Amino acid sequence: MNKLQLSDEEKERIRLEETYRHEIRKSLEDSKPKKGRIFKILNSPFVIWVLSAIILSGITSMYARYAAKAEASKAQSVRIQRIITDLSTRIERARVNLKPYGERRASYTTIEGAEGAFLDFKDQDFLSVAVELQILRPGDDVVKELVGIWQEIMTEPGVERTEELLAKASELLGQEIRLTSR
Repeated sequence: MNKLQLSDEEKERIRLEETYRHEIRKSLEDSKPKKGRIFKILNSPFVIWVLSAIILSGITSMYARYAAKAEASKAQSVRIQRIITDLSTRIERARVNLKPYGERRASYTTIEGAEGAFLDFKDQDFLSVAVELQILRPGDDVVKELVGIWQEIMTEPGVERTEELLAKASELLGQEIRLTSR
């Protein structure tokens, strides 16, 4: 076996080279950004679990808000359809009830006495049901016209004019029923 013999000078030179290399490596590592340490922390199982829990709860919360808003919109749409159907039924019944009357007062009593299609509105008069529609659809021209028609009927314009007004209201609500059922 041959042992490699190095002189003391060569050993000292090698030791100095290795010391120099070590110093260079250390200075290079110190000058590197610390993102390796940050990445290690962010990549730890606990931090990943916490971040995923936060993200998942955020997504769940957004979906729940979206679903609640969609459900409320659907419920409002159904309520609007029920109101329009009820008002339409009241108007058609008032038109039928108006025929036998010849007196002037009959116009008001027939529209107020006409029952709607749903029990929800049984204790409400025509105007209060129309106002509920106006609350659900603010700024709607059809609702404004219906309220105007009702107010004119309240002035007791006579049977013929009441028939005209009821026909106009019926036509308005018929258009609304076709639009809302789509």
